[in-house]
Amino acid sequence: GKSNLMDAISFVLGVRSSQLRGTTFKDLIYTVDLADASESRRTARVTLAYVPEGEGEILFTRVIEASGATRFEVNNVRMTAEEYNERLKSYGILVKARNFLVYQGDIEAVAAKSPKELTTLIEQISGSDEYAERYAESERAKQRAEDEAHTSFTKKKTLMTQKKQMREQKEEAERHLALVERVNDMKVESTLFKLYHIDGDIERMREEVKNVQDQRDENSAANVASTKEYDEKRLEKANKTKTALTLDRKIIKLKAEIENHAPRTNQIKEEKLRAQKKIEASNVQLTKLKRDAATQAEEIAKMEKHLLNIDDAEKIFDAEQQKRSAQDKKFELTPEQQAEYNAKKIQSGTATYKLKTERDALAAQLT
Repeated sequence: GKSNLMDAISFVLGVRSSQLRGTTFKDLIYTVDLADASESRRTARVTLAYVPEGEGEILFTRVIEASGATRFEVNNVRMTAEEYNERLKSYGILVKARNFLVYQGDIEAVAAKSPKELTTLIEQISGSDEYAERYAESERAKQRAEDEAHTSFTKKKTLMTQKKQMREQKEEAERHLALVERVNDMKVESTLFKLYHIDGDIERMREEVKNVQDQRDENSAANVASTKEYDEKRLEKANKTKTALTLDRKIIKLKAEIENHAPRTNQIKEEKLRAQKKIEASNVQLTKLKRDAATQAEEIAKMEKHLLNIDDAEKIFDAEQQKRSAQDKKFELTPEQQAEYNAKKIQSGTATYKLKTERDALAAQLT
């Protein structure tokens, strides 16, 4: 009947025994009576003729051997179950999905399935479940690709950050170089400014040196005149001192004569009166000489003070010369300027030496 036909079609298309009426394949072999069931010589086979469009007839055969095992043949060529199923699959027949027949109770079973079970069934019928492993592998590959893309994005972000930092560092370096160049330009400008003022200072110092030399010449002339005047005053003082000593000796001599010639009182008195007059005159002259001597002493003190002032001026001049020499070293004079400076220095030293010599000689005469 219908059930036998359904079992035969299912059997030849590779359905398992558990899905057919029977626990083993031997249960599918027709038996006349119970005595035949114990026989082991019986076999069974089902052949399905399938004619694809544009191709010849293809015979699919499944055999139950006496041992209960089954074998598969296509066009009388024996093959394994996997090869047999692959051949059926090539024509759109899926053994696991049983998409070739609708069994009794299948509609109720499908209606009772959950959405997940329906999805599984649809995948079996469509054959997409066979691609589950490939799908999982593709999903893993996708995840790896996403991870790599995320890693690449992270690296790109890091590189962008580094690029931004490097660009900022580059801009900072360029600003630094610009500032360094500006500093160098300012240094050059400052050096030129200093050189300009150094030239002005050199000219001003030359003028000051000339003024000092003129003042030194005037001081030298004044010193010569003062020395000459001092010599004349000292000679005049010596003459007056000698005259005062002579008068003192005469007074002493007259006093002695007065004492020795007491009897000649009248004459002596007259001589005494004359002597007194002479003494008074001498005293007047002596007073005048002392006054002149005091005046000369004051003049000598003034001359000594003048000499001290000259000595101080000479020290100040020497200090100024040393200071200017130190400044000249800082200015780094040219060879022509250095030669002129050395000549002026030698000339100034010669004039100063002459003043020192004259001062020492004048000091020796005063002592």
